[in-house]
Amino acid sequence: MPASPASRATAVRTALTGLLLASALGLTGCAGAGAAASPPESSMDAGMDHSDMSDGDMSGGDMAHDMSDGDAAHGDAAAAGTQGEPSEAAAMICSPEIRDAIASVLALPAPVEGDDSYMHGHYACDYDLDGGPLELSVHEAADANEAQAYADSVRSDYGTAEDIEGLANLGFPAYRTAEGAVVFVKDSMVLVVDAREITVPEAGDAPTRTDAAYQIATNVLACWKAHHSE
Repeated sequence: MPASPASRATAVRTALTGLLLASALGLTGCAGAGAAASPPESSMDAGMDHSDMSDGDMSGGDMAHDMSDGDAAHGDAAAAGTQGEPSEAAAMICSPEIRDAIASVLALPAPVEGDDSYMHGHYACDYDLDGGPLELSVHEAADANEAQAYADSVRSDYGTAEDIEGLANLGFPAYRTAEGAVVFVKDSMVLVVDAREITVPEAGDAPTRTDAAYQIATNVLACWKAHHSE
């Protein structure tokens, strides 16, 4: 019996999500240095015709489920956040792998050490770059609803932001600002990459601040996927 449109949509979403994250994982982060896959068409808008994918909603739960290994891992993360230290996943934003990824994305001569801090479930890693500070943080909430509420509060602080849609959101609630901040919500964790004050390379094909923040964020997400797959 031929697969239903909904089944085909699920298969396509899962396959495309896997390809995007495999690209990030294979090039940087947890598998060696290098830059993550650029956002589709550089503008993070897939620009694809999803009319044959049933509901066409690329931010659906099937894609998010493909990145998740169940609630237990995220329960452990939230528990770690209440014990005075970040979870292993949160701490990855200050790891050697992410330092290497940042150096590659921003064409730095060498990786830069991050200055980390932790308080009340919020882990931050600030990179003091010559061209301005780059700030990464992970907020570990008690559950997905609390995480979304936190992401919404951050969004209101930015003033103007737009949703990341299509393939580029990898199946998660996500948004960006034109000035260079990107936020992803994965289960009970909120990842923020704030590149609004950095200086990007001047080469013609250099990423914008927003694209750089997106590439760095996908490296972190790829590391989370690899960590949960171990």
